[in-house]
This record gives sequence, structure tokens and C-alpha cells, in this order.
Amino acid sequence: MGKNYDSCSCDDTLGLCKKTRFYDDLKAQFCCPGDIDKEIVETFNDLEDEFCDLIGNVEKIEKLFCKLLKLLAKRGCITPEEAVLLKAIHDDIIALKFITSKTARDLKCLERIIL
Repeated sequence: MGKNYDSCSCDDTLGLCKKTRFYDDLKAQFCCPGDIDKEIVETFNDLEDEFCDLIGNVEKIEKLFCKLLKLLAKRGCITPEEAVLLKAIHDDIIALKFITSKTARDLKCLERIIL
């Protein structure tokens, strides 16, 4: 009857950012000017681009935070309060990385189901 939402294989966030779009060919073949399907494809492509940028930014944030941790450790004398905040920020960055990747994979699954 309907598509099985659990059947799509969406385990690779990096696959989202390869900038090769399977649906560009579909768009060229089946989408007429002004067609809602064309707008849907273009919106998925725009979302894909934004998530690629977001994933890259989160990775940069993670690297910069690691650099900050190393510099603070090198300087020494981290107070217990600072340690608690550093741990909280680290946990938040890990959560952000997970949520960003999961949302990108979910978006790719939705694209495969809809298109």
C-alpha cells in the first residue's frame, strides 16, 4: 500500500554531502516549469546544502573546542567550576553532532521516500 519507512538505508551522513544528486536527473526528466515537484526537489537540495554546511561547522566547533581544552590543560590550574562547564560544553557539542547527523540522515530518508 504505502512505502515502508523503515526500509531506507540511511547510515552515512558523509554520503549526504557528496554534492552528487541522484534526483537532478529526475528533475530534468519529469519536472515541468512551475511544477510543485520541481520546487520540492529544489527545496530538498537546498536543505541538503545547508545540512552539509552545518555538519562542517559542527566539526570545526568540535576541533576548536578540543584545541581550547589542550591549551587550558597546558596552562594548568583548571578550577572545579571550569571543569564542570568544560564537561557540559563537551557533552553539548557531542549532542549537537549527533542531532545534526541524525537529522541529516532522516532528511535523506524522507527524500528517498517522497521522491
